[in-house]
Amino acid sequence: MTMPIKSLESYALDRWVAPTEGLVDIASAIDGRVVARASTRGLDFSAMVRHARDVGGPALRAMTFHQR
Repeated sequence: MTMPIKSLESYALDRWVAPTEGLVDIASAIDGRVVARASTRGLDFSAMVRHARDVGGPALRAMTFHQR
């Protein structure tokens, strides 16, 4: 019995983004069969960098090593 191949979502800008096009196969390192699909289409990388600098970075720096 084969399992359905999952499309991996990206967590970007505080939300989950489901891929809709441009899916690329992700192969198993063990046997080479396709285990998932993913895409970066539709992701705004400039906005993601700004968010990381303005929101994520300060939040991480406010935490201790153990809180992270």
